[in-house]
Amino acid sequence: MRMALVKLALATGVGLVTLAACGSANDGFDPAVPTTVVYVAGSGQSGDVGDLLPEMLTVKTANFVGDPVAGVTVEWFVVSGDGSISSATTTSDANGLAQVSWVLGPIVGPQVVQAVSGSLTGSPISFGATARTPPPDGGGGAAARAR
Repeated sequence: MRMALVKLALATGVGLVTLAACGSANDGFDPAVPTTVVYVAGSGQSGDVGDLLPEMLTVKTANFVGDPVAGVTVEWFVVSGDGSISSATTTSDANGLAQVSWVLGPIVGPQVVQAVSGSLTGSPISFGATARTPPPDGGGGAAARAR
């Protein structure tokens, strides 16, 4: 009977050691390493050709468990519509967010911008917007009317 108690105590001790090792800092996970980029906001807007869209295009860079990662480079490309973005390259902030503003181009209809962050899962992310014909008052979008 005494022998069984010793085996049980030994087995329990081994189990505790194993569990402690599973959650240790040596499990190979580095929270500063980004693994994904995800859409946050900015797609689906519309405005007149030449307008600055009101909502920034925003993505979030994150690590393996979804926590934000700062300092990650995100490249931005106008894919269609001949519009412009505020920066070709941005860096994610402390919240993992990277963003740009978007001025629609002169082409009426759908326009697209993409955010690319290396080989991160989720990259590239496409943002779509619709450019409308400006009002007949000789406009050309808010940017043109402001000149």
